[in-house]
Amino acid sequence: MAPEVGLSRHVTCYDSDRRKQALARAMMPALKGGESGVKAEAEARASKTYEAELSQLSVENKMAEQTIQEFEVLKIKWSTAQSLLSFQKEAVKRL
Repeated sequence: MAPEVGLSRHVTCYDSDRRKQALARAMMPALKGGESGVKAEAEARASKTYEAELSQLSVENKMAEQTIQEFEVLKIKWSTAQSLLSFQKEAVKRL
């Protein structure tokens, strides 16, 4: 599960940067057309392209968070199993 967890952590860590890049891509046509930065940003935020890209980023972030949660659950289960095994070993020693 290590590769999936690593990728998931990367996705969640850089989520802010990825959203900024999406905004910049959506602003490019207006900026190339000579619009001001403020107007280009407003148009980009209202665009369907930006909305779709944010939606995709949201789905990716959600999947990454779920993968990290699954990993944490597995770690807790493993730790619990280790503790139970240690407890059982001690109980057997006392018999």
